[in-house]
Amino acid sequence: MLFVSRFISSNKPDAVIGRNGFALNNKYITLKSLNVTLVFYSMPAPQVFPIPPRIARSLVALGRDIDIARKKRRLTIAALCERAGISAPLYARMVAGAPGTSVGAYAMVLFALGMGTPFDGLMEVSKDDAGLLLEEERLPKRVRNPRKQSGAL
Repeated sequence: MLFVSRFISSNKPDAVIGRNGFALNNKYITLKSLNVTLVFYSMPAPQVFPIPPRIARSLVALGRDIDIARKKRRLTIAALCERAGISAPLYARMVAGAPGTSVGAYAMVLFALGMGTPFDGLMEVSKDDAGLLLEEERLPKRVRNPRKQSGAL
């Protein structure tokens, strides 16, 4: 198998040439003697789940607030990204409010901004009012003494 690349230092080949044909930009093309058969394979598009508009607005507001906090601290994007251990394109997606941005990236940026660890008490069990109400609804109405087991199986 032979790899053909436009740039010598590139890790990603532009085309892969094999015995039965070649693949170019995720499309596989086969050549059979004089007849040419073109078979195209491409990766399926990733499935995107819509998010509620309220959550989308919240993510955009969080990104805007992170960017304002960075500017208040007089940090460049490069300096903040280095401190947080993320890339500049990831930071740009975060500031734009992209829903696919990982929670770990947000945690690292908030920590690098000196905000500590904001997720510590986020889902604390004692503050989960809805969960506590649901738990109360499931409590038994009567509590009985456990039955004595007889010696028979």
